[in-house]
Amino acid sequence: MEWLRDALWLADAVIFGYFILINTSYLVLVCVAAFDFFQHLRRAPFAGADDMFRSPLTLPISVIVPAYNEGAGIVPAVQAIMALRYPRFEIVVVDDGSTDDTFARLAAQFDLVEVPRVVPREVHFTGDVRSVHVSRAHPETLVVVRKDNGGKADALNVGINVARCPLLCMVDADSVLDTEALLSVAKPFADDPLRVVATGGVVRIANGCRIVGGRVVEVRMPHRWLPRIQVVEYLRAFLMGRAGWSRLGGLVVISGACGLFRRDMVVEVGGMAHDCIGEDA
Repeated sequence: MEWLRDALWLADAVIFGYFILINTSYLVLVCVAAFDFFQHLRRAPFAGADDMFRSPLTLPISVIVPAYNEGAGIVPAVQAIMALRYPRFEIVVVDDGSTDDTFARLAAQFDLVEVPRVVPREVHFTGDVRSVHVSRAHPETLVVVRKDNGGKADALNVGINVARCPLLCMVDADSVLDTEALLSVAKPFADDPLRVVATGGVVRIANGCRIVGGRVVEVRMPHRWLPRIQVVEYLRAFLMGRAGWSRLGGLVVISGACGLFRRDMVVEVGGMAHDCIGEDA
């Protein structure tokens, strides 16, 4: 039994050391992020969001929304994106072979008409494109592409090929964006256009919050404990953790829920990888 006690003692030491190291790293990231957050608060009143909104030189953005069986919420999601505060942007919804009424709801709400548009292959995609549609009332703002199912990465690659703007914002169909979201994530591109290739937003849990018209009008904690723990984990991982890594120059992942990229660089690396467990990674 002596060897068993030694093995258990060694396992205890390894587990204890692991938790000491990982929680110490979390604490360091939180401290670094807190310092960066206070600097952000000091800069916020002088960030120039209003100047960006009024400037004709602000780079336009293509917002790519991959959708698969999102009929229940796709119309409010697109309406919320169309109401974002940004001077020039287009919305590219890619219906990735949905088997529900996703496209039917979009067609009815936005009066879609099919157009003879050829989708280039600057980046590779596998699912065949069935048709391209635009809104009769907003042909320059809303484009809907129907394709065979190929997964989220494949849908994003089709959206990249269809997009016409120099910046690409990739957003999940069930995400709720802040009104100033595009202005916030586009600001670093205006500040340092030669070096900045990607920016990301803070992802938070909306469970328990009151949402009206695609906008969070009241922030509340969920009633159940499991979603509450998820809220705290997202604040640690996305707000504090990634802000800390960004400050240290070690941010290697932009969240798939909301990220802004330079289109030329995305095309240069070949678009989103099909063989990765998460296309954002």
